[in-house]
Amino acid sequence: MLAPHGVHAQGTAAYAICPIDANGGDWLCQPSTGQSMCAYQLFTNANKPMGCDVPARVFCPDADCRANQANYLGDVIDLDINSRTFNNGSCTECIPASVTNAADCCTACRKNPRCNVWSFCTAPAGCSTDCDAARYNWDPALPNNTQRFGQFGACSDDGSWPVWTCTLRHVDSTCNVKASESGVDQPWVGGVFGNRQ
Repeated sequence: MLAPHGVHAQGTAAYAICPIDANGGDWLCQPSTGQSMCAYQLFTNANKPMGCDVPARVFCPDADCRANQANYLGDVIDLDINSRTFNNGSCTECIPASVTNAADCCTACRKNPRCNVWSFCTAPAGCSTDCDAARYNWDPALPNNTQRFGQFGACSDDGSWPVWTCTLRHVDSTCNVKASESGVDQPWVGGVFGNRQ
């Protein structure tokens, strides 16, 4: 993990700011995209658009986020925060994503009193292949169902979860929380707040 070089306060949460390395960070720390389409294109390794600056730093979750390389399970509170206002990068006039790194996803969980487990997809190509469109894509008949994507999100065509999917969950006991995926060869970052039941 990259060594933190400062602390940045965002609301009531603080998270470490790390310098960007040659690979754009590590599994725990991702670049801040500045919430712009320009930065999204840079993050996904697209050609550098005119007038775009390379993100200067990466953000790492605080220690209380208890982040690991895992996609934790639990009762879904919000399947994907970004899908409520953002369409995962395919529209240049859309509102930018509010969560673009694991630190932001942890902060979103911290702000929700029911949330004690969070998971964040870090891979530009998407995560896993178990995103079932029939089960998870937005349904206009159920517009406020937070166990589905919001109207600006959807499973990828190949069945993967889109980059920056930030899922908030709740478990009754934070001891031995199960994960659908864990380990160094998968792109999820997730955490458990042990002091919340």
